[in-house]
Amino acid sequence: MPTEIKRICDVFRGSIVDVDKRIYTVELIGSSKKLNTLIVALNNKTDIIELTRSVILKNIGWHYPK
Repeated sequence: MPTEIKRICDVFRGSIVDVDKRIYTVELIGSSKKLNTLIVALNNKTDIIELTRSVILKNIGWHYPK
């Protein structure tokens, strides 16, 4: 299974940033569609026990009111 997880990450240009005996931490940057597809692919091969997403919002000139 570790080889399959690595292969899936490589296909999506993701990185395995940490490895434990049974846990892999994977980092992926991309669109929501790309992230969702990776999640489905990994979930078919293993159990996902935690998932975190973050976004960067582009500054378009709007500011918080003072």
